[in-house]
Parts: sequence; C-alpha cells; structure tokens
Amino acid sequence: MKLKSQDKIYDPIRNLSLEYSPEEAVRQHWISRLQALGYPSHLITVEKALVSFAAAADCPNRRIDILRYGQLAGKIYPLLLIECKAVTTKQLPLQQLLGYNKVVQAPFFALALGWEQFRLYWQEESGLTHIDFLPTYKDLQQVCTTLN
Repeated sequence: MKLKSQDKIYDPIRNLSLEYSPEEAVRQHWISRLQALGYPSHLITVEKALVSFAAAADCPNRRIDILRYGQLAGKIYPLLLIECKAVTTKQLPLQQLLGYNKVVQAPFFALALGWEQFRLYWQEESGLTHIDFLPTYKDLQQVCTTLN
C-alpha cells in the first residue's frame, strides 16, 4: 500500500478517514493483518488513552496504538497490546511498550516496526520471551488459556 502525504487513510475500527502519516499507515497495515489472521474487529481498539486503564494520577497522558481484547468465560480482558513505529527510532520502543503494558496488563505485547518487522513478547518465569511473527487469533487465544 503506497500512499502520498496528501492521501487519507481509512480506519475500519474507528470508522474514520484520517490524515496520512507514516505511523498511521503502519498502524492500519497491522490492523489489516490482525483482521486477516482472524482477530475479530469488534474486540480491537485503536489510539486509546492510557489513563482509561488506570485511575493513577501519575499515569502518562499517552495513547496506545492497538489493543486487542480477548474473551474468556464471558469476560473481556486485554490480550495483545501493539506499539507501532513507522521507522526504527533512537528512542527505546521496547521500554515504551513495557511502560504502557504496566498499565494495560496484557499477557502479550508487541512491537510493529514498519511494514514487516514484528516481535511478540510475553513474560515467563525465566524472563521476557518473544517470537518474530503475529500468530492467528485462535492460536494466541489458545496459548493464553493455557497460561491462565
């Protein structure tokens, strides 16, 4: 998907046409990939304020890129938090992601760097573990039920 800076990008989750930005293009690319892998759209939220997850006064005034909720035994919970970056930056996106996830508390969290680079993380007793691909919704949900 090649877009020019004057183009708009449609976000099917928020049902909005948005101004083009490189990061928004990456975000929409990964939303499309989520949908193609069976992640139900009605359980995806985009650009949600971090303060909506915590009442703490010291919660930063930031927004998460993509959050995919899971559903287990009738309860909805944060399943997968994704931080999108259009390009590799000098800042530490993993530290940013870990900080966001302290508030969100999703069992899986990921960095999407550009169009192809994706790293999914989760915490195990031995430390942080990762894979370099986005699994299907069915597979991720199945793993999550075995972790609980």
